Amino acid sequence: MKKLKLLVVLSAIFVFSANSCKKDEPITLSVNPQQLTFNAVDTQRQPIVVSTNATEWSYQATESWVKTEKANDILYVSVENHTNLESGRNAIITFSAGDAPTASVIVNQNAKVRDNLSINTTSLTFEANETGTKTVVIATNASDWTPTAGASWITAAKSGDNLNVSVSTNSSTSARNSNVTIKAGDANDVTITVTQNGRNTLSVSPSSLTFAYNTTASQNLTVTTNASSWSVSRPSSVNWIQYTFNGNILSVSPTGTNTSTSARTVDLTFEAGSATAVVVRVTQNGSTPTQSPQVRFRKTSNNAYTVMMGISNYDVTDFLAYYLFNNSTGTSSYQTITSGYHIPFAFEGEEPVILIWPSTGTYTYNFQNNRRYTFEYNGSTYRMIDEGTYSLPVEGAAPALAPEKPTIENAGKQQMPEVTNRLKDLNKK
Repeated sequence: MKKLKLLVVLSAIFVFSANSCKKDEPITLSVNPQQLTFNAVDTQRQPIVVSTNATEWSYQATESWVKTEKANDILYVSVENHTNLESGRNAIITFSAGDAPTASVIVNQNAKVRDNLSINTTSLTFEANETGTKTVVIATNASDWTPTAGASWITAAKSGDNLNVSVSTNSSTSARNSNVTIKAGDANDVTITVTQNGRNTLSVSPSSLTFAYNTTASQNLTVTTNASSWSVSRPSSVNWIQYTFNGNILSVSPTGTNTSTSARTVDLTFEAGSATAVVVRVTQNGSTPTQSPQVRFRKTSNNAYTVMMGISNYDVTDFLAYYLFNNSTGTSSYQTITSGYHIPFAFEGEEPVILIWPSTGTYTYNFQNNRRYTFEYNGSTYRMIDEGTYSLPVEGAAPALAPEKPTIENAGKQQMPEVTNRLKDLNKK
């Protein structure tokens, strides 16, 4: 009986001692990890493991952008998106459990990284009349991107991940420049420089060339353009013409005689950038004249003097063609003459006026019959051409009122009795 009472007493003492120890044991609290780091855009939760001998624990975050979810001894932490591009942000989560010292976890969120935006070219160049589209490849991680043209003559259109750029025709001779700006999220803007060259100009002088049938002498064409280069072409089937370049001068010549009686032609086409092409026709005359040499005489209705005009051979002794003008007779007359060296003349009274017929080109003279005539030789045809009235005297007026004899340039006056007699004989017929 005494042993039983002792065992009960000992058991009571042990229970009391055990209870006394549990009640005096300090409450502990720890967290792991003590720091969390998130990216600006981060949707992944991160856990914090809470260790404590307390039956309950609590926590408090200093910033509302920190989102938490408690599950047993784990606190899951997430963050809202951070839009600041300059700096990151941080918060503190404080944990409590009974009278244990508090524990803290620092939550860091990095600054936002700018969106990426890149292009495969930063400049585009168009010709003045170019109508095609040029494509720029856009690369970005932003959800969308937008192009903006800096001028109305530029069209910028999205097509998937490509930007199609085109321009309207530039009618000016000056180049023009503008740009297309691309925006994507918070990425730095990207600019494409757009250049359109001015319209090229092109002129060729003279506008045509004519060669004698038997010449190989060259003639020059002068090319004027604001383009960086120019070209000339001819049909591949044409081989009777040749040309050489010397800067902006094109020297053109036939390769030989044109044995045909018909003229032959070829068109030379000049091109320079965006300028309108210029065509110059080159002609080589046939080997025989296309018409017989002719001389044209025409009488004025009111003549103060009797004037004879004609064409003679070199020594003015053999008249090839002549015509007499007076107050009462005379109409237009066309007479064929032979080829060779001929001298035109005018015969006024007893004094013939010998005129110099040019070897090539034309001379123009005014005569007392109040007409102006041009004497012309083009290499195959002699012509005396009536150019019209330059002044008409009054019919029957005194000689003093009649037009004075004009000074005839390149002409000589000679007393030629034999010529005078010959003319008088002709007039009697």
